[in-house]
Amino acid sequence: MKPVEGVHAEDMIRHCMGEDLKIGANLTWGPCFDYQKQFFCGTVDKVSKYPYLLRYDIEVSGFGSHESGHLCLLRLKEEFIPAATRKTIGRDFA
Repeated sequence: MKPVEGVHAEDMIRHCMGEDLKIGANLTWGPCFDYQKQFFCGTVDKVSKYPYLLRYDIEVSGFGSHESGHLCLLRLKEEFIPAATRKTIGRDFA
């Protein structure tokens, strides 16, 4: 594993199963965003093994995770919001 690639789905689903987490979110953010965005599909990831479901999600610095935690946005269909740029998604380390 390379830090700029993040955690792969095959590794994350094993972690979810080991912790008995029924829904897991593989977050794409910061230095691994450009690599991880290729795996985003807007549906449950193919490595999921019912009842353990894994989805890709996005983490944006300054989004309020310090107050709300990391959110799993189920049914997210697009990784980019309208008018998003590389600066506003995955590159904002503020």
